[in-house]
Amino acid sequence: MTRGTSTSTSHANRGRGWEQLLELWHARYEARGQAVVLRTPPPMRILRSLSGGQFVAVYATEGPPDYVLLAAGLAVAAEAKDCVADRWQLAKLHPHQARRLTAWEAQGGLGVVLLRHQPSSTQWVLPWQRLRPVWERWHEAAETGRDLPRGSASVSFPQLHQLGVQFCPVDGHLPRLSPHP
Repeated sequence: MTRGTSTSTSHANRGRGWEQLLELWHARYEARGQAVVLRTPPPMRILRSLSGGQFVAVYATEGPPDYVLLAAGLAVAAEAKDCVADRWQLAKLHPHQARRLTAWEAQGGLGVVLLRHQPSSTQWVLPWQRLRPVWERWHEAAETGRDLPRGSASVSFPQLHQLGVQFCPVDGHLPRLSPHP
């Protein structure tokens, strides 16, 4: 959709290209023996079977984080997010995803958002430890109807530098994961 028009576009599979790129890096990490990576799709409830092993299904419950990685003893839960606008909307990280990242970190793991910022052609590891206060401040205000300063519902490109660590598209995110952001 372009600005100033009323034409809408589908949100279905919008981040699929980003996830495919992440999965290429994950396959490389596994092939090199650097990590074990599990893709964690949400649970599905099959409604009916079709021919050839296909079926019609719906999501049964809210899903786990998109990826779980184990690398050099570090357990990582990662949400993959793709940003096509100048600012990444905090609403793109849903409450159940935030709860899972918080619970993961409470058990000693590292929670991250892996963000592709398309306008700048950059990729980011956003540690939940840093992003969480920003997200929670916005979420609480959104839930209670309280006003926040302009720009508080999203993360700007300069804020990405404050909250996260940019990573190289050649090496991927693994070299930038750290338990102490």
